[in-house]
Amino acid sequence: MGLASSNVTQQKYVRSEIGKLQYRQNTLFSLPKCASQRLLDILRTGDHSSDMAMLSTAMILNPQTLVLKFIHDHIPELSHYFPSYLGECGHTVIQEHESYKPLKKFLPESWLVRVDLAVQILQMVEDFQTASPDWMVVFGNITYENLGVTKEGRIKMIDLQDVMIVDRSEINQTLQVTTPKPTEPCNEECLYDYASSVDKDPDTECGKAEFYSQVMYMLACQRFLSDLESTKVIRFFDPKGMDYAAHPGGLLRDSPYELDLRLTELLYECVFETTPGRRQIASKTLKKMLHIVKRSKIGSAYW
Repeated sequence: MGLASSNVTQQKYVRSEIGKLQYRQNTLFSLPKCASQRLLDILRTGDHSSDMAMLSTAMILNPQTLVLKFIHDHIPELSHYFPSYLGECGHTVIQEHESYKPLKKFLPESWLVRVDLAVQILQMVEDFQTASPDWMVVFGNITYENLGVTKEGRIKMIDLQDVMIVDRSEINQTLQVTTPKPTEPCNEECLYDYASSVDKDPDTECGKAEFYSQVMYMLACQRFLSDLESTKVIRFFDPKGMDYAAHPGGLLRDSPYELDLRLTELLYECVFETTPGRRQIASKTLKKMLHIVKRSKIGSAYW
């Protein structure tokens, strides 16, 4: 078997077999699911066939260390969103022991503290999509347990189990053939169906990640930012059922009266877009609005 043929076989094996295994472990996205041959070559530790077996095992048992090292080495623009990487000893990645306060603990904080955290989350999503010319990072079914806050008040993603790294060369190849022009809004069912289609046909679907990465905005707004009753449950992403009381609340709760109506509109559109493309527009408008709130300290007396 030639080198090119062997590489295709490796990519297909990782995407289909290991990716499906992690799907059964209830991860919406994961490192193997859109792993390109270029990504696999970078992750491998040598040129021997045993390295592929070791890499496959690591992807199943400890993908977080692979993601952390890869981002540190190849997407440094995003490294500040993750625990600090110090190096490695053999096949073990060493990271700095940092103390994080759970994001959920900040729900009672002052309005401006919560606004700052909301801006960081929206910026993180944008950076995951656009910061690197070579790679896109997409997180899946994220919850409050996935994010922590440093003593300096910086957001960190502390659980990397549900993270997928997409090769932009694959996205660019897809865009050369066709550019998706949706005629209907893409909400929870549409986005969840895409995640399922990645498992069934990754070679076709991974190249479409540019469009469907908006799932990160939907989840960020629904899980962390919005406190609207109308957005507290998204049934396709909430396997435990429709339990409004289970939602811990949103960072942008109890907003100042003069902001309430506009915030409500933007947050709802971020979760449930009403026309194609509105989620991206609403998310970026929301971030700009919150930046203005931070600078002008609107609602500084609110809790």
